[in-house]
Amino acid sequence: MQLIIQYKKLFFIVVFLIYLLFSYKNDGYYNPDEHFQIIEFANYKMGNTPLENLAWEYEARIRPTLQSTICMGIFTTLNSLHISAPFSQSFILRVISALACLLVLIYFSKAASQFIKQKENEALFYILTYLFFFIPIIGVRFTSENWSGLSFLLALSLLLKNKSPWLIGLVLGISFLFRFQIAFAIAGLIGWIFFNKKSMLSYTIKVISSIIGIVLVGTLIDSWFYGEFVFTPWQYFYANIIEDVASSFGVSPWYYYIVLIFPITILTIYVLIKQPSNIFIWCIIPFILGHSVVAHKELRFLFPLAYLIPITIIIAYEDITKQLNEKSMRIINFLVYACLIFNIILLIGHANKSAGRGWNEIPKFISKNYTDKQVNLIYTREGNNYRSIRGLFPDFYYDRTNIDGYYLLNLNNFQDSLIEPNKTNLLLIEKSELKQKENQHLLEYHSFELVKTNVPNWLETAFKNFLPPLDDKVKMLYIQRKK
Repeated sequence: MQLIIQYKKLFFIVVFLIYLLFSYKNDGYYNPDEHFQIIEFANYKMGNTPLENLAWEYEARIRPTLQSTICMGIFTTLNSLHISAPFSQSFILRVISALACLLVLIYFSKAASQFIKQKENEALFYILTYLFFFIPIIGVRFTSENWSGLSFLLALSLLLKNKSPWLIGLVLGISFLFRFQIAFAIAGLIGWIFFNKKSMLSYTIKVISSIIGIVLVGTLIDSWFYGEFVFTPWQYFYANIIEDVASSFGVSPWYYYIVLIFPITILTIYVLIKQPSNIFIWCIIPFILGHSVVAHKELRFLFPLAYLIPITIIIAYEDITKQLNEKSMRIINFLVYACLIFNIILLIGHANKSAGRGWNEIPKFISKNYTDKQVNLIYTREGNNYRSIRGLFPDFYYDRTNIDGYYLLNLNNFQDSLIEPNKTNLLLIEKSELKQKENQHLLEYHSFELVKTNVPNWLETAFKNFLPPLDDKVKMLYIQRKK
């Protein structure tokens, strides 16, 4: 691993190429909110999406619009450069996110290097910081979780480098405008500043004042975007906490996150015991506890602080290993290398599939290959990539002007009359539907030939036991060949 330190420039070139690959391959969206509450908001403001096609959050005025405004600026610039294809524009969004992620991580790794006590662990820190498998997955996304997390990480880095409290507060305020829930981590960081920083009261007041100033600017942006005065933080709190709308999307017990990320929970508690004043712990614990109180829970809600996991691991690792003898260290080193190999496997797997469950892979293929043809798309409930999500349709991505669709509950309802001889007949199903032999015979009888899956076959086979999203949600597109 020390070769990484010796050839640091080469390491960063490889890292850059990996992030570029993730930007290209991980198209679509990890979660529908990434699309419907950012891109479609921007698309509506630009006059391209009907109001009725927006998520309920728009009418409720609960979403901050800074990121949608940035998205508008990027799309406007791209349109002026004649880059108007939706998949190309979303790719640019991911590239911008990836570049922002790398720049912030470089700055943070320099600022956090003071916490690495043993020089030989520096290489491991770099590997985990840039290439822990979930870091590129999160880092290339144009999501509120990612941009809020990166802004918070930048503010934290500025604090570690003893920069101006006004600047730190400004960046923390921006982090809040990307995602309100980051307030839990901001509260923890401000608490750390108050109890651990020299001139604590004065410094804290400056940071908080700067945050308030940026929130006021955000209010102006939101009011312009929504066309009326609105204070979105209050709207969000009232809708999701007081009226408890968020719980309608599912609830989980208070300990959900603690169990979900159990290894990280153990490491965090260990560092808390060993280093109670550790600045990273002061950010992580309030963030997790705050989210644990809210009934509706999703893994992605923790993404903003994912970037703090590597440094937490290194701090715990150094403290643990300094107490071990040579024999125990050989075992630890073996486990470390085994984990790194497993991490490489996960990186390869996720670098070769679309985001999330690969929602966009099939529509992208159809858009690329059948735009000049009249398409008769027959899709089942399980196989449908063109379905609406919570009653919404992702207008930004899909041009359906040349596509007529027929919905089937399942393949058992297939009828010969669904075939249209003068059109390109496509059939979209889920792989699980082929477990019934009669469905396999049906495809053969009607001369349907597989042309695309949302996950490459080799990837599904190689990583079936490692990547659950590849296992049971493989979408398969068939074309009917003329007999």
